[in-house]
Amino acid sequence: MTYDLSQQAGIPVTNRDAYSLEGLRILIVDDSYVARYILQMFLEKGHAETICAETGHQALSILQSKTVDCVFMDIQLPGIDGYDTIREIRKKIHTSKLFVIAITSNPLEEVESACLEAGANGVLIKPLMPEELYSALQCLRAFSTLLKVK
Repeated sequence: MTYDLSQQAGIPVTNRDAYSLEGLRILIVDDSYVARYILQMFLEKGHAETICAETGHQALSILQSKTVDCVFMDIQLPGIDGYDTIREIRKKIHTSKLFVIAITSNPLEEVESACLEAGANGVLIKPLMPEELYSALQCLRAFSTLLKVK
């Protein structure tokens, strides 16, 4: 028996084409296997290529050798946390051409502000809801389009 993950996640069938991510390579950084897996399945359902990392150090290493269009970055990571990883990405690896979405379970405004100050383009609060992911992916598509125009 197969399961339709989009229906399990509450993603309306009519919106499947609305988040086409064909041709995009997305890095998911989270120390939780379950969180990585759920996000990976959602993104791959939209035909994105995904790469996963468990730590900030792994993410930085991957970004040294691979080009990605977007990073979903958990903020609470072992070792170098998400804030410092984002700062390192902005400082050493990529500049403004990489779309970074911070992910946190802490809904406080100061956490969101700290994520944006570190260099994230946006912040999502766990648990991730399909509507919020759609919104983030629409921003990613708009961001990618603007970069291609320039």
